[in-house]
Amino acid sequence: MTPFPRFFSFLKLAFSLPGLIISFYVKRRKAVKRFKAEMIACGVPPAEARELSEMYNIGITDFLKMTRRVSEA
Repeated sequence: MTPFPRFFSFLKLAFSLPGLIISFYVKRRKAVKRFKAEMIACGVPPAEARELSEMYNIGITDFLKMTRRVSEA
């Protein structure tokens, strides 16, 4: 197999990765906002809802650490 298909696959992955990361952060931010709003709508005090929504906030580095732990087990 020639190296050209692999090279183009690598380029495609390299150029799509920033978009995937930005999309992850945008969707995560929307989910945290909605989670907080739902808790307030259900009667949770706003201060507690804010604190709980901050705990719900998971970053990509946390996600990568979890996948590493799973793969090491």
